[in-house]
Amino acid sequence: MAQSFYEPERFSVRSSVVRWFRCFKYRPVASWTQLVCDWVLLGVIAVGCGMLVVAPFTEELGSDTEQTLNVGLFMLGYLGFVLLFMVYIWVVDAAWNRLLTGRPMKLAIPYRIGADEWRSLAVYGVSHAIILCVSMGFYLVFAIATMIALLAVNGEEALGATAGDPMSPQFWMLQLLPFVILLFLMIITNYIGFRLNAGAPLAIKRQKLDVLGGWNATKPFAGRLLVAGVSIIVLTYALIIALQLGFVGAVTSVVPDLAHDAPSMPSALSLAGFLGFGLLIYYTTFQMLRGVVAEAAMVATAREAASQDKPTPPASSDAPHPAPEAV
Repeated sequence: MAQSFYEPERFSVRSSVVRWFRCFKYRPVASWTQLVCDWVLLGVIAVGCGMLVVAPFTEELGSDTEQTLNVGLFMLGYLGFVLLFMVYIWVVDAAWNRLLTGRPMKLAIPYRIGADEWRSLAVYGVSHAIILCVSMGFYLVFAIATMIALLAVNGEEALGATAGDPMSPQFWMLQLLPFVILLFLMIITNYIGFRLNAGAPLAIKRQKLDVLGGWNATKPFAGRLLVAGVSIIVLTYALIIALQLGFVGAVTSVVPDLAHDAPSMPSALSLAGFLGFGLLIYYTTFQMLRGVVAEAAMVATAREAASQDKPTPPASSDAPHPAPEAV
């Protein structure tokens, strides 16, 4: 079944997972401009705040006043980075959602703080509040279930003889219960998050706020949306595990060098490479997840337009209408 980039006829797992990459094909100028601006802005924030964090360690400790100043610089750099990074995520997310849903983009600097950003903030605020409440509820269930399991294992005389036996069913139930509950919690919270977060690009596309709009709009394809999002998360975890194994090896090779002299160039480069690759993995993961929820918003918009028997709004003028693409 064929569907275009701007008017997807149905939600496809494969199409949604690669939507962010496909954006560079259909809107190359705006996409590359956005990508460069992302990394330049992040670099400025990291270097600026990093200088404040590192400054206290570049000088020997002097008077109490100097020590207090150094601690203040450290805290200012750390808290400043956290605050600026949160604002960075906020404005970058809205900018990419505009790009992924075909809204017009400013070619020079794509960032702004306007109606789109405030609509997105409202959607994400409600989404995180709901997920927090659900998580707390599950943790409460987890605590109660654990207490019941402990009573079942240790409280009954008939089970007392097998309480410490690693081959007993009660022992395995007690060991596996936390993992089962936490796995179920992860699936449920991701399911809720993907559906509610789709309301952010949907609000940008519709130019009106509906904090629960994503939940209602993604109902017809909620299962495929969860599969697409979880597939990205599982792939990311696999890459991170492989990265951690390599990183441990790189650190092991660097530490002996530090005991005698500066680390060798290959060791330092490998360590820096692993750190850079980890940052790239996290960035790409967030972008792919943005593409998934943006695809959901586009499909919901197309369904809504089809039900009302009227054409969908045209895409941005900087992106020519592409030919239908095979899913």
